[in-house]
Amino acid sequence: MMAFTRQPKVHGPIGDVTTTRGVVSILLTDNPTLNQPPFFYTYVALAEWLPVDHPVAMFVTFIVMKERREVNLVYARGAVRFDDALDGQDSVPVQIGKWLFSEGHLTHHSLDRTPEGDRWAKAVGGFLPPLAPTDDPHRGNPEATARSAERAYAALCATDWTEHWAIE
Repeated sequence: MMAFTRQPKVHGPIGDVTTTRGVVSILLTDNPTLNQPPFFYTYVALAEWLPVDHPVAMFVTFIVMKERREVNLVYARGAVRFDDALDGQDSVPVQIGKWLFSEGHLTHHSLDRTPEGDRWAKAVGGFLPPLAPTDDPHRGNPEATARSAERAYAALCATDWTEHWAIE
């Protein structure tokens, strides 16, 4: 099934996170992928230290089920994900993920995690179920997931954030 993208509806800011690279503002939005159900949301991390025309450092899509907020997909720009200047500190995506879990904005990780997603999940904490077996027919295709993440990232970068985010 083809996942189409659009500019997401922004519900508003949920908080600022001070990272080793600078402050990021976390906003709650609808998922930029059109074929997602209405209980599917996205946290977008906008970084004051990135170019104004591409401030999205990372995003996390999640599903709301009763008291549970389960991570579906995490995507961070390569320049944000791999930061050689950290010298043993957590990466910016891990710092943001720890904040999201410690503040209760996320509670659970998915059964269907890529190896990179599993490392992120273990680093940030929260409820971490065992991984589904690789032969589970419900597991996603990592290549398709990567393509979907790139499309969603492009839609988020094309979003005009000025109405919802004031750069200091």
